[in-house]
Amino acid sequence: MNWADNLNIAKKESAGYERILQQALFPDANKISEYFSESFIFHQPKSELSGDFFWFEKREDTVYIACADCTGHGVPGALLSFMAITMLNHLIMDDHITDTGEVLNRLNRILYNALNKKFGSKTVFDGLEIGIVSFNESNRSVQYVGAGCPLYQMNGDKLITHPGSRASIGHSIEQDAFVSEFIECDPGDSLYLFSDGFPDQFGGVQNSKFKYKNLRNLISTLSQYPMNIQEELLKDALRIWQGSEEQTDDITAVAVQLPF
Repeated sequence: MNWADNLNIAKKESAGYERILQQALFPDANKISEYFSESFIFHQPKSELSGDFFWFEKREDTVYIACADCTGHGVPGALLSFMAITMLNHLIMDDHITDTGEVLNRLNRILYNALNKKFGSKTVFDGLEIGIVSFNESNRSVQYVGAGCPLYQMNGDKLITHPGSRASIGHSIEQDAFVSEFIECDPGDSLYLFSDGFPDQFGGVQNSKFKYKNLRNLISTLSQYPMNIQEELLKDALRIWQGSEEQTDDITAVAVQLPF
């Protein structure tokens, strides 16, 4: 075995260990059912390491759920995901911030100051798109804030899109750019967060992007089924569309049905 073979083996072992570390940072996707019996998390990285991440946690009587897409994929995206998850845990679990808009504003300031620095002649412009939803069990309120990550709500047979802000996290220091909104929901409503990996996936007859319009239509079609069936149908739709094309980006989806 020559030095090149040894180097390749080392790289593979390193990537495998890095993926284990990243997975350890993610919450156990199966545990979301402890909060929502009807729910699913679909997470399909493009490579060993992912720039997408999902996150959920409960503090007192409120459950927080997030879906995020960091700049790039692989190692750069994974490093950003490490930072963002650590900060979410700190802001919500340690600093006890309950307003999702304030969470994003603080996250934005921290990431902007950390990432937008000059290194010689280069300036780092990295960040993330994220949607956060909180569910208060006591007053049965639902709060949402988005930075380039819309929230889709199925209310009966009606799909409602909550676009959030078009701005992303870490690119601008604009004061309090992210404002949370309370979502009016009925018992049994379903809520969906997607990273842009699904609508940006190339495939189909003309090898074009899946696009958000088709994603919204897909959500409307899937919503009539239980969540476990929805997840499988979502995977099938992606597989059929993608065909033999390479996966474009990391893909993440988080869906829950409200019990109240």
